[in-house]
Amino acid sequence: SAASDVYKRQSERKLQKEIHPLGFYCGGRMNGDEWINWEWPSVRIHQFIRAIASPAPSARTKLKDREIAILQSELIDSAPCYICTSGEVVGRNDIGSIVKTGDSTILIKQIADCDGLALVNKRQAKFKIGVRLGFNPMARIIELEKRLKQLEDKIDCSH
Repeated sequence: SAASDVYKRQSERKLQKEIHPLGFYCGGRMNGDEWINWEWPSVRIHQFIRAIASPAPSARTKLKDREIAILQSELIDSAPCYICTSGEVVGRNDIGSIVKTGDSTILIKQIADCDGLALVNKRQAKFKIGVRLGFNPMARIIELEKRLKQLEDKIDCSH
């Protein structure tokens, strides 16, 4: 493989200008860049998980109120494209859990719990069907609106 050639120092060197005349530049990662957006297409999520694997912080998502890392995924050949709630677990098999993405589905194989930057309890992804991963912004907005109303009511009562 290309990676083993690099380790053996047998890879062919190329100048950046041979790859692209203007070069290729990326910004640095910042805190928060590790979060999966389940609205993304399956290929993008799979590549994202692979790109920030260990020793990077790993791709992150929410499981109820807990932060978990998604360590391994697999694309599903001929997965149907359909509209459904992105981030919802729609199936399971012997390898892991099938999660709905922005276009189709992806197999999530391995996860871990997050303890700050440390990953603990690495295990196979065995989610219950119907569980939702990630953030639900509408639910959060509704919750914050209720809390705001309660605070406004308290302020009104104290005057």
